[in-house]
Amino acid sequence: MSLTACSEGMGDKNRQMWYNNNKPPLKGRSVSKTGAQHEKRGGNGRGMHMEIERKFTVKQVPGDLTQYPRKRIEQAYLCTRPVVRVRRSGEEFWLTYKGEGLLAREEYNFPLTEEAYLHLLQKADGLIIKKDRFCISWKGYIIELDIFDQPFAPLMIAEVEFSTKEEALNFRPPEWFDRDVTCDPAYSNSNLSKMAPHSGKGCGMVV
Repeated sequence: MSLTACSEGMGDKNRQMWYNNNKPPLKGRSVSKTGAQHEKRGGNGRGMHMEIERKFTVKQVPGDLTQYPRKRIEQAYLCTRPVVRVRRSGEEFWLTYKGEGLLAREEYNFPLTEEAYLHLLQKADGLIIKKDRFCISWKGYIIELDIFDQPFAPLMIAEVEFSTKEEALNFRPPEWFDRDVTCDPAYSNSNLSKMAPHSGKGCGMVV
């Protein structure tokens, strides 16, 4: 599936009409003077935004990763269609709902307490995904490089978010990126969570 084709498969007509008539807000991975990542979730951490994102495998890591901000992430899925996810990101805890789509889709984020997160984690299906996320400033973008623990290692995925579909379609990645897997659902974290343990390669994943 081409990138343009998958960008058009966002969901029902109402969602497409909403998108066409409203410029989607940037999720909140803007670059400050120090290159730090800022989360913009409507001030109180709640609310809906359009997640517009491209996803790539990588040929190699871009130098010494210790120079970049790092977060330890743990996440699991209560449901994969629609996507309902719980995540620990550093010292923050989130419940997330994601709509249909690959390049662009609705996303709702709600903060959790650690107690609520641990309670919901026990109810999740499939594998718990653990990974290190490095936030790399590059030409005005924040590249989020995820390096996965077993059983997904040595999988590494780079994600970049955009404010519009046009910007996403025109993006030219750095040379250390490899395949564009934006439109390959095998590389979605929700599908990775459904891999059989110790299966090596799952969901059509190539590492």
